[in-house]
Amino acid sequence: MNIPENFHGHVHDTVLAERAAAFAHQEREEFLLRHAKRPSTLYTPSVSLDGDMWSALYGANVQEGVCGFGQTPEKALEDFDRNWTLVQQTK
Repeated sequence: MNIPENFHGHVHDTVLAERAAAFAHQEREEFLLRHAKRPSTLYTPSVSLDGDMWSALYGANVQEGVCGFGQTPEKALEDFDRNWTLVQQTK
């Protein structure tokens, strides 16, 4: 049986791709578990660019809802989580 010279490289690439996909899936699952209880994960505030800052808003507006701001969407969500916790503690 003749095996093309590049066949072994293809098999190697396929194995690497499968391992990368499995690793990515595992990382995604671990990420979700770590962040599952964050207020920003549970309540999914809207995230948008507000001038030169990102905002994460849950509610009709900043005055009635809970909001977080940051230089990046992740920083805005972290600020949202802190603010959500503060609001819950004052109730």
